[in-house]
Amino acid sequence: MRRNNFFVKAMIVCIMPLALLSCSNDEESGPGGEPENGIKGLATVNALSVSVSGSFGGVSKIDLSLGKTGILYCLKSDTAASVFEAWLGGDKKAACYEYTDGKLTSDTYAGTITNLYPDNDYNFCLFSVGRDGKTVKMSDIYTFHTKKLEPEFRNVRSDSIRYTKFVVKGRVLNINTNDASSCNTGLLLAENENGEVKAISKTYEVKGVKSDMRILANELTSDSNYCCRPYIKYVTHDGQAHYIYGPAVAVKTNNLEDWGVDLGLPSGIRWSQCELGREDFDDIYDYIFGTTRYYVSWGSLVNLNAVTDYTYEYWDAETRSYIDIGNEISGTQYDVVHAKLGGHWRLPTKADVEELINNTRMGYEQTEYEISYSNSILRYNTSLIVISSKTNGNSIKSFMGGYWTGTMSERADCPYLMYFLSTAQDGKLLNLRDDDYRDDYWQVRPVWDPKFNN
Repeated sequence: MRRNNFFVKAMIVCIMPLALLSCSNDEESGPGGEPENGIKGLATVNALSVSVSGSFGGVSKIDLSLGKTGILYCLKSDTAASVFEAWLGGDKKAACYEYTDGKLTSDTYAGTITNLYPDNDYNFCLFSVGRDGKTVKMSDIYTFHTKKLEPEFRNVRSDSIRYTKFVVKGRVLNINTNDASSCNTGLLLAENENGEVKAISKTYEVKGVKSDMRILANELTSDSNYCCRPYIKYVTHDGQAHYIYGPAVAVKTNNLEDWGVDLGLPSGIRWSQCELGREDFDDIYDYIFGTTRYYVSWGSLVNLNAVTDYTYEYWDAETRSYIDIGNEISGTQYDVVHAKLGGHWRLPTKADVEELINNTRMGYEQTEYEISYSNSILRYNTSLIVISSKTNGNSIKSFMGGYWTGTMSERADCPYLMYFLSTAQDGKLLNLRDDDYRDDYWQVRPVWDPKFNN
């Protein structure tokens, strides 16, 4: 194996000042000169990554294009040179790591080593393997020291607390852009019962670290106490995950029963403020169960906006007919509302909608948030209930929205739909209709029934 027979200029790119790398054989270059072995190195470092560039002088272009070039590195060791030589000689158990994902342009190689340990000394060298797979050349051994990783969490707090979700916000300081992109930001969450923090029940994690931290914790239980703690995670080259924790925050979700609007109906039923998948008027895109609208076929628990391939599960392809799941599915195993919310929540029935129509005065307001969609609000007495509706094209002339009931109509395989139309000629903004088949998909408006708790 031949060493030191090509010129290497190693540069580690970062925001820190350039510093001369030292060689393991103690050969150093004088001011403004070249070392005797023709190898010169300059370096700057991050905490978790190092970007290296080198010029492979003395290596034929055909060997560079058809062979292999890369970087070997390890935690600083007096035996680094022999370890690297052993690796290049075929001993893949040697205590070092190989990087070959850099970019070769002419005879210049550039790449970034990631997943390093912060505040540690490393050795590295550049190498080439000829097109014959045998001719190996490597540079001198260089040393660099990674910087410390000491991010600081500031003003960590809960925000946007809802019934089944909340947001943890704060500031993350003292981490540069390169290191931030090499980490993940996460949140550990545990139930907190009477001051006793239980085992970790959920973990939320997003790629990268932003100075303005915002982590959404969702799919939680309403009216429950939680203890959560933000963290920054990085993974080192040996596969170990490392965590830097922020302060713990105590949060209590809102009582989901308060989501129901008391309209003074004779039955005592409360209608939800919004459709399933949304918690209040401002939840236009930030849904409880994902980031899309919640559409289901009748009797199905599958959000069609969350899947790419869906076949209605209650259709028999052999007989080409629907499978009987009953004429009233509210409160049954086919009730998507109760499956998601539990407690006293269920699908409305035809009778529930009729009670709503007969015991309330209606009007509506509209505020546009997309070209073709709007947020229409039905005004029930003094209470507001949001209706998600689609406009008539780009010109806002009418608003419509539909919600499944749990009741099958007299028309075969056509359940009743609670339907809203702002331009209804009879002046009735809300009606029942039965011209949609079971495998059509509509949104769902939950109701809270004090007499129901399956």
